[in-house]
Amino acid sequence: RALTVAEGLKYNKGVGQACVCLGVANTRLAKFDEALAFLERAKTQSLDKKIVANSFNSIGKIHQSKANYAEAMKNYNAALNIRQEIDDKKGIAASHGSIGYVYDNQGNHKEALKEYATALKIYEETKDKTGLASIYVNMGIAYIEEGNYAEALDKNLAALKINEELQNKDGIGGAYTSIGAIYYYQNNFPEALKNFSAALRIAEEIKDKNGIHGAYNNIGETYRRLHDPANALKYYLASLKLEEETGDKKGLAVSYHNLGAIYGDKEDYTNALKNHFEALKLREEMGDSEGVAYSYVDIGLINISLKKYADAHKYLNASLSIAKQIGTIDIVRDCYLYLEELDTATGNWKDAYRNKGFYIQCRDSMVNKENTQKITKQQMQYDFDKKEAAAKADQDKKDAVTTVTIKKQKQLKNIFISGFGVVLLFSVVVFRQRNKISKEKERSDELLLNILPSEVAEELKDKGSAEAKHFDNVTVLFTDFMGFTKLSERLSPKQLVSELDTCFKTFDGIMGKYGIEKIKTVGDAYLAVSGLPAARPHHAEDVVNAAIEIRDFMLQRKTDLGDMTFDIRIGVHSGNVVAGIV
Repeated sequence: RALTVAEGLKYNKGVGQACVCLGVANTRLAKFDEALAFLERAKTQSLDKKIVANSFNSIGKIHQSKANYAEAMKNYNAALNIRQEIDDKKGIAASHGSIGYVYDNQGNHKEALKEYATALKIYEETKDKTGLASIYVNMGIAYIEEGNYAEALDKNLAALKINEELQNKDGIGGAYTSIGAIYYYQNNFPEALKNFSAALRIAEEIKDKNGIHGAYNNIGETYRRLHDPANALKYYLASLKLEEETGDKKGLAVSYHNLGAIYGDKEDYTNALKNHFEALKLREEMGDSEGVAYSYVDIGLINISLKKYADAHKYLNASLSIAKQIGTIDIVRDCYLYLEELDTATGNWKDAYRNKGFYIQCRDSMVNKENTQKITKQQMQYDFDKKEAAAKADQDKKDAVTTVTIKKQKQLKNIFISGFGVVLLFSVVVFRQRNKISKEKERSDELLLNILPSEVAEELKDKGSAEAKHFDNVTVLFTDFMGFTKLSERLSPKQLVSELDTCFKTFDGIMGKYGIEKIKTVGDAYLAVSGLPAARPHHAEDVVNAAIEIRDFMLQRKTDLGDMTFDIRIGVHSGNVVAGIV
C-alpha cells in the first residue's frame, strides 16, 4: 500500500539509523569500505538532520583512524554545523571532542585542550556521565603529551571512576591505557605494564581491534624498556600483523618505529634505519607533526651510533624545532639529551654543557618532586576512595540486616515479655551483655593500638578511614636475613619459626626503646620507620642506634648458636615518604 507522509518519514528515519549503526559496527571490525558505504547512504538519503550529522561524525572517525586528518576534520566540522543548527547539545559536545582529538593527533595539544574544555562544559551542564568520562580520557592524553603527568592522572582517574560506575568496558580500557602511559613516562614500568595488560584484556573481551593492537604496542614498548627484547618483539609483530589487516597508518607507523628501536638495540643499524624511515614516510603522509619529530629523533640516534655526526645533528635539530613549535616537552627533553651526547662525542664541550643544562630544566619540569608526590597521592587517594566506597556498601548491607533483626527482636519482646520479673531478667541480660561488649571493645582497641600508632587508630575509629599523608623527614630501617633459604633446609619448621620469633621479638623491643614505628614483617624481612605519624627531630640518630643494637644482638646470637642462626643485612635511608592505611 502507499505510505502516508508520516509513515514515510518514520521509515526513512529507521533506515537511516540502521545504516549508521551498521557503519559503526563495521568500523569497529575494521571493515572500513563497508562502513563508509552504509554511512554515505545514511548521509545522502536520510531526511533526519540528526542522523545526517551522526553519519558525518562516523565518517570522520574512519578517516581519523587512517590518519587522514584533513578529511576527518572536514567531516567533524560538517557534523558540528548541523548539530548547532538543530541545537543537539550532546552532539555538539561530541563534535568538539572529535575535533580536539584530531588536533591532538597532529601534535597541537593547546588547541585540542580548548576543544575538550568546550565539550567538558556542555557535558557538565547536561550531566552526561558517558561524555564526561570520554572527554576526561582525551584531556588526559593531551596533558601526557605536554608532560603534565599530575593533571593527566587526575583526569584519567576521574574517567576510570565514572566508567566503572557505568560499567563501560570500552571507557575503562581507554582509562587504563592512559594511566599506563603516565607510569611509562615516569619510568615506573611494572605499574605501566599492569595497566596496559588490563587494557588489553578488555579490548580482547569486547573484540576492539584498534584497542588490541594499541595494547600490543604499549606492552611491547614496556618490555623493551624492561630489557626483555624477546617479549617486546613478540608483541610488536602481533601489532604489526593487525595493523596491516586494518590499514591503520598511524598504528603501522608506531610498529615500524618500535621495530626500528629493537633492531637498534641489537646494533642492526641497517634494519633499524629501514624501519624508522618507513615510519617517517607514513607520518609525513598523515601530516603527523609529533610523529615526524619522534622519527627524526630515532634516525638521529642511529646516525650517532654510526658516527655520522653531521646527519645526526641535522635530524636532532629538525626534531627539536618541531617539538618546540608544537609544545611536546618530552621530545624537547630527549633532543637536548642526545645533542649533549653528540656534542660530547665531537668534542664540542661548550654546546654540550649548554644542552645538558636545557635537558635538566626540561627533565625537572616533567618529573620533579612535587609532581611525583602529587601523582602518588592521587593514585593512593583513588585506591582509598574505592576501598572506602566498597566498605560503606558492605556496611550498609550489614546495617540493613541489623535493622531487620532488631525489628524482629522488638516484636518477640512485645510478645514474650510480660510482667516486671521478665523485664528485670531482660535488664540483667542487657547489663551483662553491655559489660561483655565493653570488654571486647577495650580488647579490640588494645589490638588496634598494637598494630597502628595511636593517632592513626583514633582517626580510623572516628572516620572509618585514614587519609594518606606526606612526611618530609623520616628514616626507614629495613633488615633481611642472608642465607635464609639454606638455613631453613637445615632447621625443622618449628626451629625456624622459633628462631624468627626470638629475633623479631628482640627487634620489637629495640624499636619500642627508640620510639620507632614497626611497619611490618615479610617472611624474613623487617621494616620500620621513625618520624611518622609524629615528627621526631632525631629520627636518623634513633634509627642508627637501633640498627647498631640489632647488629650487636645478631653477632652475639651468632656466637651463641653458630650456624643455627642467621646473618643479617641492615639498610637505613632518610628522606620523604607518603604513608597511609590500605
